[in-house]
Amino acid sequence: MKLVKIEWVDAECTNGWQTAGDEVELPLCTTIGYLVKETPDLLVVTSTTSIDDYLGSVSIPRVWVKSMREYELIDD
Repeated sequence: MKLVKIEWVDAECTNGWQTAGDEVELPLCTTIGYLVKETPDLLVVTSTTSIDDYLGSVSIPRVWVKSMREYELIDD
C-alpha cells in the first residue's frame, strides 16, 4: 500500500440562521495514511492495516482533492 498525504476541501453544514451575503469558507483538511482504494472518483485512506484487511477509513471524492503526495515506506 502507498503511504500518502492528501489535502482536500470538505463540505460544511450549518444549523443556524445566516444572511445570503455571508461569506462561506470550506475547511481545508489533511489526511495522512495508507491508500487502500483508488478509483477515478474516489480515494479511500486508512491508518490501520493488517495483512489483508484495514480498520476504519475515510473516503474522499477526487473532486475535493487539492493535492496528494506519496511517501516511500522503509522496512526495518
